[in-house]
Order: sequence, then structure tokens, then C-alpha cells
Amino acid sequence: MTAKNKSLKIWWIFTVISIFSFMSTLTSSVVNIAMPVMSRAMDVTTTQINWVASSYLVMTCMLLLPFGKLGDLYGKVSVFKIGTVIFTISSLLCGINFGFTFLLICRGFQAIGASMTLSNNAGIITEIFPPKKRGLALGSFSSVVALGGVVGPGLGGLILAHLSWNYIFWINIPLGIFAIIIGQLFCRKQLIDRTSKLII
Repeated sequence: MTAKNKSLKIWWIFTVISIFSFMSTLTSSVVNIAMPVMSRAMDVTTTQINWVASSYLVMTCMLLLPFGKLGDLYGKVSVFKIGTVIFTISSLLCGINFGFTFLLICRGFQAIGASMTLSNNAGIITEIFPPKKRGLALGSFSSVVALGGVVGPGLGGLILAHLSWNYIFWINIPLGIFAIIIGQLFCRKQLIDRTSKLII
């Protein structure tokens, strides 16, 4: 593999990681704007609907360390890829109105998928990029993650102005499918050996 092709492959992997990191932070902020609408749609109190946002954040934080350890043991790429599938499928289910309890369960699975990706994304970036480009990659990645939190409220308001609250979750699906396909093409196996050199 030429140096140009290797560099292109690395940046495609970076794109996949950035997309899911963006979605993980986006879905934690975009839901806040939709909670009054969701409360009326499901006929639950404001206190109850707050659990839709809180449960996601609590579970994600709780599971970061365990899934980070699993990434060390079984491969960061493998854990990340499983997390992308779980997150995308649970995003689809979150938008199906089968009641408040069903939504909370689906948000729990969404948090599992998010924590699997968030706990391994920076580690993958650190290992696949050479030292000279590592600072640029990590800085760009941090900007993308921060952007997810900033964009969320505005995007949520735009969606609710034209569509139902279900699309708050369904916006993750096209991006998730795209990222999964790219991930399958460029992340087919464990990419890094013990010397942190790319072996693809």
C-alpha cells in the first residue's frame, strides 16, 4: 500500500469515528428541546420525561470505563464497530412510539452503543495516526465532538418546527448507516499492532 493510499484510509477511519462521536454528543443535547413535546405525546409528567435525557447521560458515563477496558482486551476497533450497530438500531427504535417505558429501554441501549464508541474513539485515533499528524487529528476530533453539543438545540428546534419528535432520533440513522458501511470497508480487522503501527 502506497503512502497516499494509507493516508487516505486513515482519514476515512477518522471520518467514521468522528461521525459516531458527533452523533453520541448530538443525541444527548438534541433531546432536551423535544422533551415538552414528547411529554404530551406520551402523556407523562415533566419529571418522568426528564429521565429520557438523564438516563442516557448516566448510563453512558457509567459504561465508559468498562468498555474502554474491553477495548484494551479485545480490540478497540471491534468494540467500536459493535457499538456503532447498537447505537444505530436503538436510534431507530427510540423513534417508534411504543410508550414511555419502551423509550427508556431503547435509550439505555443507545447509551450502551454510545459508550462503546466514545470509550475507544480517541484510542483508535492515537494509534492509527503517526506522531506528526496526531495533534491535528485529535484537535479536529475534539472540535467535532464539541460541535455535536452546540448544534443539538438548534437542530432539535428545526426538526420540531417541521416534523414530529420521532425524527429527533431518526436523524441518526442515515449518518449511522453511512458510517457503518465505511467502517466495514476500512476497518475490517484490528488495525494496530503492539508497536502502534498501521498493519492494513
